[in-house]
Amino acid sequence: MPVRRWLFAFSSAENLLAKWAKSVRITPQLVGGVVSKCVVLLRGKFQVYFRLFMCLLVAACSVTAAKGERVAFDFQGEVAPFGGSVFGETVPPFVFPPAMVTGHFEYDTDSAATHMLDADTEGYRQQIPGGFYATLGSTLFVADDYVVAIGDDVASPGGGSGPDDHFIVQFSSAMNDFANAPGGPPVAPLLVNGVPQSAGFLNFDLIGPTSLYSEPITSLPSSLTFSEFTGPSGGSIAESPPPGSLLLFSITNVQPAAVETTPPTPTPEPASWCLFAMGALAGVAMWLRVYRKG
Repeated sequence: MPVRRWLFAFSSAENLLAKWAKSVRITPQLVGGVVSKCVVLLRGKFQVYFRLFMCLLVAACSVTAAKGERVAFDFQGEVAPFGGSVFGETVPPFVFPPAMVTGHFEYDTDSAATHMLDADTEGYRQQIPGGFYATLGSTLFVADDYVVAIGDDVASPGGGSGPDDHFIVQFSSAMNDFANAPGGPPVAPLLVNGVPQSAGFLNFDLIGPTSLYSEPITSLPSSLTFSEFTGPSGGSIAESPPPGSLLLFSITNVQPAAVETTPPTPTPEPASWCLFAMGALAGVAMWLRVYRKG
């Protein structure tokens, strides 16, 4: 019985729709007129809000474009053959394979020029937590306040084969010695395995032909291609800025990397009791081997 009622209601509704369709001719002109009226109504009601939204959208895009971007790179290197010692990390001379140095640096391409490292090298101060670091053996060196610099046609020291172009990343506790250094010395010291140091120096220097950069240099590059730097690129670590003793390393590779959101932390060394336990176990094993042979 309920099924019959539903069928009757459906049939009645179908008949009513058929009669309405015959009385009202639905043509493309009718549909177009209805749509046009709706558009006019909506435009009049929401025009102010639409214009405000478009203005905000354009402003947001402009701010994003003006902000530039943060780029990051990883690098690898080898300690120079004559070795060295810095902050308690000692590399003997003429070891093979060479001791490795690995690291990471970041910078904002829209940074303002703040330092002149020399007459031909302009620096852009970076204040990025953990933005520049290097690892040598079990020692982690971290700089939060450093300079990324571009050198154009820089004369080689000691009358070398230069001039050359340079891309430099540098932390120096004597940064306030540079000309035009707003803010004075670094606000964050060099960290060595998480311990702040009163003085320190961490340097990364890519050297290439004079065709790499040309004045005027108005911003930092958004990319680096290691193969373009054909000079003897290298870096150095020291307990105090030059002319003090430096631990030197060559740079063997540089590649793009992801921007890191958290500063690096030193890898904890095994506790002394762990080393003692390992030694004791080795001693027991040796004693058992001798006892069994006897």
